[in-house]
Amino acid sequence: MAGINNYPYVDSEDYNEHKGDGKELKRLNDRGKTKCEKKFKSYTFSANVNKKAPKKRLPTIRVAFVGKTGHGKSSTANTLIGSQQFKEGASTKSQTVSSSIKTCSMVGGRKLTVMDSPGMEDTHRDEKEVLDEVFRVGFLLREGVDCFIYCINAMSHRFTKEDERVLSTLKSKFGKRFTDYCLIVYTNIESKLRDIKDLDELCLKQREHQGVDSLLKKIGWKVVAVDNSSTIPAEKTRNQRVLIDMIDWVVESNNYSPYTNIVCNKAQMLFNGLNKRAEKEGWHPSLLVAVIECVTSSTSANFSDATEFIKVVKAVINDSNLGKVTNSEVKLHGENQNKTMKISAFEDTLKAIYFELRNLLQFVRVQLIASFVVDDKMPVHMAVVFGTVLWATLVCGTPDDDLEDDSD
Repeated sequence: MAGINNYPYVDSEDYNEHKGDGKELKRLNDRGKTKCEKKFKSYTFSANVNKKAPKKRLPTIRVAFVGKTGHGKSSTANTLIGSQQFKEGASTKSQTVSSSIKTCSMVGGRKLTVMDSPGMEDTHRDEKEVLDEVFRVGFLLREGVDCFIYCINAMSHRFTKEDERVLSTLKSKFGKRFTDYCLIVYTNIESKLRDIKDLDELCLKQREHQGVDSLLKKIGWKVVAVDNSSTIPAEKTRNQRVLIDMIDWVVESNNYSPYTNIVCNKAQMLFNGLNKRAEKEGWHPSLLVAVIECVTSSTSANFSDATEFIKVVKAVINDSNLGKVTNSEVKLHGENQNKTMKISAFEDTLKAIYFELRNLLQFVRVQLIASFVVDDKMPVHMAVVFGTVLWATLVCGTPDDDLEDDSD
């Protein structure tokens, strides 16, 4: 008897109901195929119908999901990966607390790295939360971003002032080049197609809103629609394939050069610096892993003072089975080596690392603040002066600040 793989246009519920009835399953499969092909056509932007396959495909692609909460970022990320890796939710409250990243293998041995953000563009988040999250994103994607995916719920009938602020925030954080690397993905499209003909008509209606019109003009052909709720194997495969194809086209349109900014560059410098320091000072591999884990799970509390940072690293070591931290010593575990350090030497090492991380975080904050100021029409030369003075104050501090640092 033929298995479910022989009926890719039949969902599992129908298959189980008619299992053993090959004639009925074939009828359902043929009907499903006709329906899906019609849907696929309506989901495709006309400008992409006859688009040629990319000349080459990178062995590794890095993707970041951005946009408002409740517009299908996590669901689309799971569709792209092909499995449930990110927590999904239908409410407007973000199911993602902080940016998380997943790496998986694709057909042909390619590697896909996907980052799901917590709706950091949402206006209920204060500036400090946003800046902390930008630092974390920069570290997670320090090698650059091949494609930003901006999800829009197709059932959203109005473009609000909040939507305008979201786009303004994205522009402030990522600059003019953001649209060169951005792919718009319309979600919840199945429900919307009851009212409209296809994706072209949806975009036309969306362009009635000035904010969306401006975005779509800059985005151009980089638009697609997916049904993340589909349970039909052939449609799930199509959704994943078309997302990957669109990402590859975005990569090709940017000459295979990823998007980077000051945050990514500084994060890469930090990462390289940590690796060099680890090699020079003979760090145990587990110590480096713990420090990097602390950075990539960073919150304001992690960098509030050296004591808190050291506490977090210790917790990471104990909780991740990287070793055991006691009041007198630290035992680090590894595949080929174990190492024991006195607690005082361990804490001195972490304290030095902390001040390097703190200075970097302060620098990134100033860069971002300056970019927000520029966006608010402050003359560029004034913003540069503002940023430089603020950075020097934060990093160098006052004489009293230096004394406090020494006493930590």
